[in-house]
Parts: sequence; structure tokens; C-alpha cells
Amino acid sequence: MECPDCKGYGLVPIAFPHNRDFTAIICVRCHGEKVVSDRTPEWMEMGKILKSTRIEKRMTLRNVCKKLNLDVVLASEMERGIVEPDLSLYDKL
Repeated sequence: MECPDCKGYGLVPIAFPHNRDFTAIICVRCHGEKVVSDRTPEWMEMGKILKSTRIEKRMTLRNVCKKLNLDVVLASEMERGIVEPDLSLYDKL
């Protein structure tokens, strides 16, 4: 399916307000490939659940990772729906 972040362009525009310049970076979700897994919308919803659970418990991402022995980058990618989240992880908190 078309990447929801870059809308199939492979690049995401960014702005520098201090000098009004614009540029683009490679899309983090699709890595410039323009397409993502058909399960991405499901992963994004699951990631929102993980993040809201963490926030309800008043924990930072780093604290959760330390407690669960998780890589911070992987946990962040799960919360953003870039990789398939494991909803059972935060049950251990």
C-alpha cells in the first residue's frame, strides 16, 4: 500500500522556520520505497495503544525500555507503527 507518511513520494518535506528554507528527507516509515505493508494502519493503531498505556502509567520510553530490556529504537518504532507492535510487552509493566 502507499506510505501514509510520504503519500508515495518517498520523501517528507521539512521546513527551517528561522530562514524559511524547505527541504526533504527520506521517509522514515517506508525508507524511500514509497510503499509499506498492508498491515501498517493496524500497526499504527496498535502503537497508539502502546503509547497511551505507557503515558497512563506515567513512564518515559527510556524507562519502559530499561524495565523491559528493550531497545529504545525498536520500542519507538513499535509505538509509531513502523514495525509490528507487541501489545503483550507493556502488560509486564
